Amino acid sequence: MTFTDLIKILFIAFIVWIGWNFAQPYWQNYWIKQDLIKATSFATKNDIERARKMFKDSMLNQNKPELGEMIDIEKYDNGTVHSSLDYVAPVIIFGHKFTEYNMHIEKTLTNSENSMF
Repeated sequence: MTFTDLIKILFIAFIVWIGWNFAQPYWQNYWIKQDLIKATSFATKNDIERARKMFKDSMLNQNKPELGEMIDIEKYDNGTVHSSLDYVAPVIIFGHKFTEYNMHIEKTLTNSENSMF
């Protein structure tokens, strides 16, 4: 292996690492969305405060405790539950913030659509 091959490998690894840093907020958004769907589903048959606590606990497990406070859950008289979450996901590389993604997650479930709980 020559020195130029080593430089090429390091350059490709650096590009992959940069790409991962820009894709990571979307990956985290997927898992946050799954937890929001679980909380919404749980709220169709249980108390909203218990669902909110369930979501807060899952955000603590993902090291995102600030998102647990930002969830908005509303339960209507007909058993429909609407939940939403808006947050900002920054892309930070070497301590410098390159950009921020404004993320929005929303889910509405009725009692009849809920098969999870």
